[in-house]
Amino acid sequence: MKNQEHDKIKKIDDLIGQLPQNFPEAAEVIKNDIIQLLVDCDKGIIDHYCTLIKKRTNAASKKAITKLIDEAILKIQSAETPFTYDDGCQIPTSETLTPDPEIVKAAVHMSQDPQLFRKKIDLVNKLGVAGERKNIALTLITIDSRLLTFENGKPENLGLKNSGHQGSGKSNTMMKSLKIYPETAYHTFSNVSPKGLLMMADELKHKAVIFSEGKAFEARGKNDPDQAYVVRSLLSEGSYEYQRQVKTSEGWATEYLKLEGPISLLTTTIKEGLEQQLDDRILTIYTDTSTLQTSRVLKQLAANAAGVGNDIDGKIIETWQYFHDLLDPMQVVIPFSMDLLYKLPDNPPVAARRSFGRVITTIKAMAVLHQAQRKTNETDQLIAEYADYAMAYQLIETSFAESLKDESETTESRVEIIKTAKRITPGALAKKAGVSSPAISHWIESTIKKGLVTWCDENGKAFDDISALKTAKHSGIAYIRIVTGKSLPTPYELTGDPRWDKDGDLYALYDLHLETEGPVDEGWVNWELRLIANDNQAEDEVADEIPDKAMIH
Repeated sequence: MKNQEHDKIKKIDDLIGQLPQNFPEAAEVIKNDIIQLLVDCDKGIIDHYCTLIKKRTNAASKKAITKLIDEAILKIQSAETPFTYDDGCQIPTSETLTPDPEIVKAAVHMSQDPQLFRKKIDLVNKLGVAGERKNIALTLITIDSRLLTFENGKPENLGLKNSGHQGSGKSNTMMKSLKIYPETAYHTFSNVSPKGLLMMADELKHKAVIFSEGKAFEARGKNDPDQAYVVRSLLSEGSYEYQRQVKTSEGWATEYLKLEGPISLLTTTIKEGLEQQLDDRILTIYTDTSTLQTSRVLKQLAANAAGVGNDIDGKIIETWQYFHDLLDPMQVVIPFSMDLLYKLPDNPPVAARRSFGRVITTIKAMAVLHQAQRKTNETDQLIAEYADYAMAYQLIETSFAESLKDESETTESRVEIIKTAKRITPGALAKKAGVSSPAISHWIESTIKKGLVTWCDENGKAFDDISALKTAKHSGIAYIRIVTGKSLPTPYELTGDPRWDKDGDLYALYDLHLETEGPVDEGWVNWELRLIANDNQAEDEVADEIPDKAMIH
């Protein structure tokens, strides 16, 4: 019996070693020979061979191979008809087990598109979020960070709080973003007790945990550890352990409960801050309350009421959901991280420690999202590229710059008000911040000294002299605006490659257009539809739009 088992393992090893280094070409051997030998193997052995097949055939993800093998084995065990492959797709096309093969095919093509993150932002705009592109982008990358694994025993995931007035669109941004993810990617709570969380064991592992309102994090429970403490532990440690005494037939015994992560976290709130230690661990964004944004929202509401609003083909949503479902949790290395460190300003404050950690995590989350386009090293870690930094830079540079100048939560919220308004009078700022004019005057004076804000006229131009500034202040036409200073290096400053400079081809390729009103290019909608329609000519056109991968290393 042992000899038979040894011979079977040797045969599997030999077959994998002889596979072509291209998955579509290897599909027939896997279908006809290897899977037949794996039917009676336990899950650990199957997982081992999925890893070997991925490495040998350069498949897009291990999850795709695992699905293929699990579903094929199920078919064999159920004595169903053999599965088939469609044009090299990585998933069997059985209607009872898998999605529409054309959706699978489109998802595989999508995984190779260097602009897929920008197109995700576009899609959420099309789903009904006017403007707010940076907030959309930060919401999406926070969800994607759920797939980062432990590094030196610690999780590397993002947390995000969307703060703003009631009815300002906080929840709309979050819920519309979730539409393009499968339900297996996240878990939504309106409220839950600490005990309820603890009973979930490993159900939250590698999921985005969504609290639709931050009220769960505003107060502590009397006896049990509160939600803020439990979720904070999941973010910081990747798990939470709890023990309690329970009565059994033999007397009292100790019961051990463990809630497993890692997780990413999203919530919304109308409060300035949540429980302090949790608040310190997450990034805060603010809804756009400008009159321009209000006009955009009203325009969209009117268009929807008139029946001419956004209409997204259901297959596009299914394709994005399927694409996300194929992504594997992975560890990521950043080869240029020391170069990035050496280009940071000298003598950063303590707040920069956590902010720089967010920069690193955002780069890694971008790499995991683009894992089908990234190489791996000898230990199967994903290797981040400058493209990942270029996109992360657009999302996180401003908050990192602020961390170098001030670590006050009060300052952060007031800075967001100024950024949203572009420029604002002290009186208007005091009203929006809900404090007195003298308090704002004192704050302005201190933050000007730190180089965070400056006085300007109604056009944003700095005053020529003190006399002109005094006159403007007396007339009530002196404004303050944000000073953009040195923080993270631009992709060009980091690489020295002119292609990453403004007007360079790589700069244009990875520009997320965060300041635009909506989708960058309406033509992207047909990108997936052309693939789903199985139009070979259109498929060739899509392939032509994707640049040579060697360009972006």
